[in-house]
Amino acid sequence: AGNPVLIGGQDGTNAVTLKMASAANLAVGATAGNGALMATRPGDWAINHTPAAATQATISKAAGAAGVKHVCTSVSCTVSTVGTAQTAELLFNLRDGATGAGTILWSQGLSLPVSLTWSIALSNLNIMGSAATAMTIETAAAPAAAAFASVAITGYDVT
Repeated sequence: AGNPVLIGGQDGTNAVTLKMASAANLAVGATAGNGALMATRPGDWAINHTPAAATQATISKAAGAAGVKHVCTSVSCTVSTVGTAQTAELLFNLRDGATGAGTILWSQGLSLPVSLTWSIALSNLNIMGSAATAMTIETAAAPAAAAFASVAITGYDVT
């Protein structure tokens, strides 16, 4: 049995062959995935970093092979001030590149009084990085003394 064919257009001449979203159908060429039926994204990944107090939070998804792009689907960031206020703005950056380098794709800044916790969690994102480039979530600097920061992202890869 072959792949099903969907006929479209007013005259019925625009045929599209539907394919299963197998690794073989998705991997061959830049447009091989056209017509593939996908129920879920391929190969989701998740990374996070929860360092000690007063330490920069940063984690990178290493660059993929040539042509592979990381796509961020969620971002999560937290700061807890314990005994010391976060008076200087602390920036959280999603980067198309390594820690401290590369284009900033998303950013959020905050400052907090003493003994407070702040969290942000964004999902249903679709932020695409560049081919063969790492993707990083980070605080731009270490938080204040006795303050804790953590970062996490999830995503998948495309070619």
